[in-house]
Amino acid sequence: MKTDVVNKVYVQTGEGDKMERSITSEEAFNKKVAQAKESGSPEPVLLAQQAFQLNYAESLEEALALSGGDESIAVTHFNYGAILRQHKAASDLITDDAFQAQEGIYDLAFSVAQKTERKKMTATERAAKELGIDPAKLQEALALILQQQQTASA
Repeated sequence: MKTDVVNKVYVQTGEGDKMERSITSEEAFNKKVAQAKESGSPEPVLLAQQAFQLNYAESLEEALALSGGDESIAVTHFNYGAILRQHKAASDLITDDAFQAQEGIYDLAFSVAQKTERKKMTATERAAKELGIDPAKLQEALALILQQQQTASA
């Protein structure tokens, strides 16, 4: 069995009607604190923090053991992952410029067996995710700022 450790931080940001509570990584929380100090805005409040151990099965036997020996739980967890994978495949297919709709129902069973690797996010994509905006819009804004800087220095 493989294990990993993840640190979760429960934080509160904003005040009054704009108060929000969220779960984030320790790294993201520290960035928010630094940004708040830099801008003079209220710092996020740490409500709770905990390191958690995540367990990964490396075989069917281990998957069953993680499921408490209950096959129905193991199958339910497998199906959850399989459904997520098929939804991702459907999204990838339908947004592909070369996609051609076909008559009838498109079977996505093939996607469950596909080996995939998670795509690394670019710095712009990470920043956009942190800001909660579309990466393309952030890229446009950065280009506009750069253009204004160049115009101002000319």
